[in-house]
Amino acid sequence: MPPVTITATTSQFRAEDAGDPRFYILGTLTSGLLRFEVVAQLTNGDRGSVSGKELFAAMMAHFGGRIRIIEGNWSKVSGWTTNLDLFNRATAAGVSKENAAALTWTGLRASEYGYNTVTVPQSVGTPGNYDDVFAQFCL
Repeated sequence: MPPVTITATTSQFRAEDAGDPRFYILGTLTSGLLRFEVVAQLTNGDRGSVSGKELFAAMMAHFGGRIRIIEGNWSKVSGWTTNLDLFNRATAAGVSKENAAALTWTGLRASEYGYNTVTVPQSVGTPGNYDDVFAQFCL
């Protein structure tokens, strides 16, 4: 079942799993910069019927060519650490921060849409043990 669109304006998009609104994507587009939060699996392992990839695709279809930069802002304290865990696993293996960001869930989704230029202008921690990472994915 596809996600249900809740909000779709020029600057904001929200879609949810029709069966469980705990699973959603919320994206905000400001001057070409896309910031988003997606929840397709809870910290206890529960999953919705709509994948994160499907939620992301719905958001990308909505905003389309108006996106210049996709932002990733990952923090250990948020409790949502999928991207940060993947980033830390890659940097622990000696991968550069930029290449590690490209290997995260967000990085892989961004790449599917052509956002292959990756920068990591800010990070807190050491390879394999970052607490906060700010990454940008550009066309």
